[in-house]
Amino acid sequence: YRIRWGKGMLGLGLQGSVRSLENDFQRTRGIQPIETDPSVPASQESRFLFNFGTGVYYSTEGFYLGASVPRLLANNINFGSDDVVISREVQHFYLMGGFVLPLSAKISLQPQALLKFVNHAPVDVDANLTFIFNDRVYVGGTYRAGGNTENTLGESIDFLLGIQLSRHLFLGTSYDYTLSDLRDFNDGTIEVVLQYCILGKTEEGETQNPRFF
Repeated sequence: YRIRWGKGMLGLGLQGSVRSLENDFQRTRGIQPIETDPSVPASQESRFLFNFGTGVYYSTEGFYLGASVPRLLANNINFGSDDVVISREVQHFYLMGGFVLPLSAKISLQPQALLKFVNHAPVDVDANLTFIFNDRVYVGGTYRAGGNTENTLGESIDFLLGIQLSRHLFLGTSYDYTLSDLRDFNDGTIEVVLQYCILGKTEEGETQNPRFF
């Protein structure tokens, strides 16, 4: 649901979800036969899990701010009647924001940040800085911190490049370099995105810009 508020638009959202979960420990291979372990269920078990989330998003021509909680219910996932096999969903809170700062007639700076909060875990922070040239070429980087608190370097750094090929078509690529201890097990990640924007009809005198918020 969206309403006009001040110089921008305020959006309020609500989502629902249902998932089917299944445990089949009979497919597990152990050093010793699992039949001798009374804590391992002897049969296949499944159940449905319901949840819902909500979020709020405010944006203007050059600024946005949003917050969301994808799962509001802290559901218990208990497949066993003896309370041996227990798992619990926890709430995750997301806060994001960004703006566009014109540096000249052809160059703009776009800082963005995403914060992720969950109880009993470090705060995750994604900080992004992108330079925009002629509203067509995007060059930037992202720094991600959190998770591994023993590593003071952070989690990873990303290098971003994007090109607005036409009014409808956008092509982007990024390279993610790991800073945490996981760097001993991977050489980074390369991602490519191809986006096509289907523009609707506009009122006379209005211009749609799908590249910002």
